[in-house]
Amino acid sequence: MSAAITSNTSNIAVNSLAVSGAQFNQNNTMQCIANKDQALPANSLTTVASFSGASGILKRVWLALNGPNPTSCFFRITFDGAAAPQFGTSQTSGATTSNAIGCDVAFTAGFGQASYWANAQCGSNTLTSTAMGGYFAYDMPFSNSFTIQVYNNTSTAGAFWCQALYQLTSLSVPYYFYAKPYAYTNTTITATTFVECPLLSISSASNINGVILKTVKCLINGSGGGGSWVEGKFRGYTGGSGMTVGTPQSFTPGANLTASWYTLNNTGVTTIFSSSGTEDFFLNSYSFTGLTTYNSQASGVVLNTAGGVSGDITAYRNFFDNFDGCIGAPASTQFVFTWTDGDQNTPPSGSQTLSSNSGYVGYYA
Repeated sequence: MSAAITSNTSNIAVNSLAVSGAQFNQNNTMQCIANKDQALPANSLTTVASFSGASGILKRVWLALNGPNPTSCFFRITFDGAAAPQFGTSQTSGATTSNAIGCDVAFTAGFGQASYWANAQCGSNTLTSTAMGGYFAYDMPFSNSFTIQVYNNTSTAGAFWCQALYQLTSLSVPYYFYAKPYAYTNTTITATTFVECPLLSISSASNINGVILKTVKCLINGSGGGGSWVEGKFRGYTGGSGMTVGTPQSFTPGANLTASWYTLNNTGVTTIFSSSGTEDFFLNSYSFTGLTTYNSQASGVVLNTAGGVSGDITAYRNFFDNFDGCIGAPASTQFVFTWTDGDQNTPPSGSQTLSSNSGYVGYYA
């Protein structure tokens, strides 16, 4: 059952802006839904904000929880009465980080840290075992409605505060913003075997015209072994056989490692995005060792425990233009976005276990 909610909705007038002599008229139909100190029942799915009756763009969501552990509270957004949430999953009872997006994963640096970080896309300054506060801001179009919900998968009741900022428009919605979770636990890598982890896989059965990658957020515990995961490669490609998110794909490189990297054990694969090392993907470069927390509009990293590559690391990367992210065409076969331990220049050295790698991938489709 959802908690009773009293919504306060107000119009925010936005003045037109003059930039370099040009006049840009801003839409003055910005709306704000704010719910303060509302009940968050135990073991229940609660609607924390909703709207219906017109088309628009959900611009920003701010959420605070008090009482239950945020790592066991799961966040989801559904647009236009869809059968399944576009952000998060339908999972309620039995929800875990492998099949749903935890509130700490969506808004904060995770790992129980109260690390302050903030940029145009996400931010947080509070995370404990009983409380959190944070925001994220991505343009999320809808045709008629949106519903924002939190599933409290604990026996502890609490309270929530939520603010949703959205802009009404008269435009049709050509695409939706999706965010799906992934999780890998105790993934073992040997000296002769690469492990590729699918973070996002969309097949032609989805009946969509294409995919534009928007953001990727990783929570990595690298304490299980050596540091070749730092040289992991993020890659997007179309074609090949189906890959299941959450199931590592192992393969042994051939004599020509560079050539085998691009085909792996699939056939008909066309690589459309390929990064260098994990630390390069998140724009630090060289190494995470000695790195302090940093945030930019494009990327950010939080070292949640001391120890560089052997500690807990949260990192994100945002894409702003179509050519900067990945554009897939699953209408033909599939679009896959993956992360792999090691790369063609730095193969895995010795057996190691990556304790965990979880997070979510956001995309337009």
